[in-house]
This record gives sequence, structure tokens and C-alpha cells, in this order.
Amino acid sequence: MLALGLLLLSDILWQRSYFVSGLNFWPLIIIGLGLELLWNWLSSRRKQMQERIRLDGRSLALLFLVGVFSINFYLSTTRTAEGEELPPQKPLLTVTSKDIALPTQVVTLPKQVREVVIHNPLGAVEVTGTTERRLEIDAVAHVSIIDDSAPVVSAVGLMPYTTVEEVTMVEVKPPGDDESGTIDLKLQVPEGMVLRVRTESGDVLVSNYRGNADLISKTGAVKVNTLNGDLLVNVHNGALDVREVYGKADLQSGQGNMTVNKIGGDLRLRSDAGNAEIGQVAGKLDLYVKLGKININTIGDQILAVGESAVFNIQDPLGPLEATITGLGDVTVHGEVLAPWTIGANNGKTTLEMPKTASVKFLGETNKGVIKGPTKSSKNAGTKQGTLLTDQLGDGEWPVTVRSYHGSIFVDLY
Repeated sequence: MLALGLLLLSDILWQRSYFVSGLNFWPLIIIGLGLELLWNWLSSRRKQMQERIRLDGRSLALLFLVGVFSINFYLSTTRTAEGEELPPQKPLLTVTSKDIALPTQVVTLPKQVREVVIHNPLGAVEVTGTTERRLEIDAVAHVSIIDDSAPVVSAVGLMPYTTVEEVTMVEVKPPGDDESGTIDLKLQVPEGMVLRVRTESGDVLVSNYRGNADLISKTGAVKVNTLNGDLLVNVHNGALDVREVYGKADLQSGQGNMTVNKIGGDLRLRSDAGNAEIGQVAGKLDLYVKLGKININTIGDQILAVGESAVFNIQDPLGPLEATITGLGDVTVHGEVLAPWTIGANNGKTTLEMPKTASVKFLGETNKGVIKGPTKSSKNAGTKQGTLLTDQLGDGEWPVTVRSYHGSIFVDLY
């Protein structure tokens, strides 16, 4: 104890941290002091020495050690009160993260190659199209190294492998148990191929590509910008952003917001949870959403929208409309009536906004709500529950049918 006190006092006097840092292991120090006392006590018993003198010596050493701790505590609190920063402790190991650009891989694809599959479980994938018959791969590895030891070796172990066959594979293999790191890929893929991308913990970006695309991401966003072909997307947990697809699109989202704009064909969309902005679809819209707020604008053909607990806001439908909320949620439709509308809501308000020049034959039915039609309202609309209302605007060309159980129905003219 006396030796430990002297060592700690020397650190305090010369403002060093050679031995003071050892106080972080105070449980070991206490165990060591206890073992020392036990050893001395056993030695005294064995040699039949006068133990009182030894105890007095230990008491003095312990008093000295407590005094050193008190001085150290006083100096530390004084420095803190005066705003003086304590000297940084040097870590035992220095972990550094580095981004290393790997050599570009260029592969000439034979004519029989019709499909390219890209699998990267360790990072993001970015794909652009090229008119040449070459597959070009750029990669950036993100590695963590200790004391600057062999970063290039760790990065090279993450390089993608390319297998050229009728279905060409570009694959990143997961590292071993003693390795770590991530890698992002940027590829130029010849146009006309069927493109398949698989990621597990990274974003996917496809832009300016001509050909069909099949994209799957477990954790990460998916973005498609200008695809001349059909699109199939399955994103489990991440945002979905699709803009300008000239073919049809089949999109599935687990959790995440969605933006879909300019689809040249039909659109099929499934979502478990997340808000969505859908606009400018030339074909049909087939939508099923469990939870979220959905804004739909300018659909060229039929709309079939089903939601469990959702809010539908539909603008300017150009074809037949069928919208149903099976749980809790409101439905709002705004625009010219150019085809039949059929709307069902379980527990929410339904609002139809149409021009005064519309030609509709209206049927509204609710069990526990009120109805305000185009030209008339249900009797005792403020108090009566459960009613059926028929109404007509203009020549009554297009049927508009709204049924609600717990909600009210409103038709507003502009």
C-alpha cells in the first residue's frame, strides 16, 4: 500500500498518468490489497510474530494511501471548477475507419448473356445503363483497422466476384468471423439485359436504364429514375422512390414512405405501413395498403384501392373508381366524374368534391351517420342516425355510390 501511494503521489506531483490510470482497475487493486493483508496475517501466525506492530504499519500505509486519493480528488475538482480540461487518456487500441477505392473491373459480356444479377449483402448498389457491351464495376470498401495494420488487405477481401455465363453474377461474399467491413458498388450495365439487384443492408439506385429490372432490398431505400422497361420492387424496410418508368410496375413495401410518379403502364402497389404519393399513372392502379396516408393524382384508367386503416385522398380520377376502407380512415375524392365511382368506408368520413356541371346519379347509405347529397340532405341530418339518400345532378350519366357504416357522407360542389 505504501508503494502504491508513493507511485500515485509521483503521478500527481508531476501531472502524469502512468499509474493514476491504473485506478480504473480499482476492483483488482482492492483484491490485491486484501490478498496482501491475508498473506501477512498468515505469515505472522506461522512465525508467531507480534501482530500489533504490523497492523500499526499497515494503518499508517493505508492512511498515506487515503491521503494521496484525497489530494488527487481535490486537484481534479479544482481543475474542473476552473474549466481546465483533463489530459486525454490514450486508448489501448486505435480503431480507424477508412474508405478505400478498389481497382475498376471491366468485363466484356458475350452476346448470349441476357441477364445480370448483382448481390451485395454488405452495402449499396448503384446501376446506370450503357450502350456498350461492357460491364464496368467500381467499388469503395469501408474498413475498420487497428493501428493502421493492413487496410488494403481487408479491403481486397471484400471485392466482388464476377461469373460470366448466360446469367452473369456479380457477387460480394460475406466476410469471415474475424473480418469486418462494408462495400458499395457502382456499375455500368449494358442496356437490354434483365437486371436483378439484391441487397441486405444498403440502398439501391437504378437510373437511365433500358430493360426490365427486379430489385430487392431488406434494409435500405430503393430509388429508380428513368427506366425504359417493366419494374418489380420488393423493399422490406426503407423508402421507395420511383420516377419515370415506361413500362408497368409491381411494387411491394414493408415499412417506409413511397413516391411513385410517371408510370407508363399499370401499377400494382402493396404496402404494410407508410405514406404514399402516387401520380401520373397511364394505366390501372391496383392498391392495397394496411396503414398510411395515400395521395393519388391523375390515374388514366381504373382505380382499385383498398385500405385497412388508411386515409385516401384521390385527385382527378380519369376512369372507374373503387375505393374501400375496411378499418378506420377517411376517403376524399376531388375532380370531374368521368366514370362510375363506388366508395365504401367502415369508420370514417367520405367527402366527394365535384363540379356543379357534373352528371351523376347519387346513392348514399350509412348506418350511423348523416348524408349531404349534391342537391339535398337526409332528414334531421344533425341528429338522425342511419339513412338512405338518392339524388341526381344533371342528366345522371354516371352512378356514384357511397356506403358507410360508422361515418358520414358529404358531397360538395364547386
